[in-house]
Amino acid sequence: ALRRAGKGGTALRAAVARYADEFARELAPVVAEVRAEGAESLRAIAAALNARGVLTRRGGAWGVSNVRSLIARCDSSHRA
Repeated sequence: ALRRAGKGGTALRAAVARYADEFARELAPVVAEVRAEGAESLRAIAAALNARGVLTRRGGAWGVSNVRSLIARCDSSHRA
């Protein structure tokens, strides 16, 4: 819709980033809890999120790269 309105790239990227940041803020307490329970590696955090039935923003299973991105967003939102 944004592309057809002639606002494409910039507005679309801003919207996607905003939604991803919001999703990361919502999951930050869950990730902190998983880490407190002993999950230290990205793979262990992904497994714990999957075991809890937590889906990625797009509705999929967690993997190492998803967790890496989520943690980076959580860390950057705490600094902001």
